[in-house]
Amino acid sequence: MRGPEIPGFRWVRPLGQGGFADVFLYHQELPSRDVAIKVVRAQGDERGTRELHREADAMTLLAGHPSVVELHGVGTTSDGRAYLVMEYCPVADLLTQVRARPMALDRALETMIKISGGVEMFHRLGYVHRDIKPSNIMLDAYGKPVLADFGVASKVGKLEVGAFDGFSVLWAPPEQQDVNSPASPLQDVWALASTTWTFITGRSPFEDPIGDNSAASIANRVQRGRMRGLGRADAPAELERVLRAAMAVDPSERTPSAMEFGQGLQRVQKEMGLPRTDMEIKERRPKATAAPVGADQKTRLRGAPVIDPDKTRLRPQSYSFE
Repeated sequence: MRGPEIPGFRWVRPLGQGGFADVFLYHQELPSRDVAIKVVRAQGDERGTRELHREADAMTLLAGHPSVVELHGVGTTSDGRAYLVMEYCPVADLLTQVRARPMALDRALETMIKISGGVEMFHRLGYVHRDIKPSNIMLDAYGKPVLADFGVASKVGKLEVGAFDGFSVLWAPPEQQDVNSPASPLQDVWALASTTWTFITGRSPFEDPIGDNSAASIANRVQRGRMRGLGRADAPAELERVLRAAMAVDPSERTPSAMEFGQGLQRVQKEMGLPRTDMEIKERRPKATAAPVGADQKTRLRGAPVIDPDKTRLRPQSYSFE
């Protein structure tokens, strides 16, 4: 499978494929670097184009966050297919790695605390990822974990597109199986926990090593909250408690935010005597205010103006999450 000709880029090899798009490794001529380019597979695929544009918007909202894959640009091929130019991550399939050998606890905790910071920022901007899972967490050129694949991201409160459409049942919460379930940050909290569980054990918390793992059987176990124990002698009891709290079947009983989930993992680090991993979460800056103008101070301002980079950053104008 060969990628399309794109001016300024040289095709190298395929990297993977999804439901509506293929991903290829290209070498960009200027600046000289390897990049991953995601291209809508079929000509005239309007839904695929919308999802790709939505993904570009989502990645732009999080531009510069150290735990999110970087977007370099967008474009359209000569035959009318939309594409994204993204940071190339040499390790793009952590799921395959942990299936063969689960992560060490210290690495799993560090990875998921960092990812939780990126997810918390996305939630504060009013959006939900909706497809957090091991295969959507990659390692960049420096071995740093980054979250990818924002193609089914949605505004908080927006209805899902359909049951079993746009998510992976192995890592998604029970309410995401409902066609009438609005997108909620609590769905991502569940997925963060189920992904952490997978990194530690090599399997989803709802997979049965010897039983039926069809989508219907797994969905049933998810609905009932039936999961096995972690089964790791080196894992403190607090770790399993943190994970189970984030996967409460009733969303109202679930850990309330990605930040609080990350803080739970930080407590586990402390209990284990590990260095604390920070979450990159930017607080919103207060607006500068001017002092009342009186007869003796017509030109005096109280407080220096603060420039918020989010207000000055250029963003694509042709894309919408609506």
